[in-house]
Amino acid sequence: MKPIMHPITDCTTVKKCLTTSMEVTRKLNQEYTLVTMDLAAAKVAYDLIWGDQEQFAKVVVNLGPFHTSCSYLGALGKMMKGSGFEDIDRLFQ
Repeated sequence: MKPIMHPITDCTTVKKCLTTSMEVTRKLNQEYTLVTMDLAAAKVAYDLIWGDQEQFAKVVVNLGPFHTSCSYLGALGKMMKGSGFEDIDRLFQ
């Protein structure tokens, strides 16, 4: 695909990415459009999708692996907070 030389967090840029991906999906006779984005772009994409659910009904936005891992580690850290796990590091200093 042709590069879009605009900031990825601009609403028009994200909308162009979604509509271009939908066009490719149609040409390949696929039912759903799967798009992977970083967190900043995904937030804009979710706003667009929720704002026009009819047009983007069959678009699925996935977070990239980096942000998925960050979310997982953040949740894990929250669960372990106060468990004494953070004291283990002090034992090895």
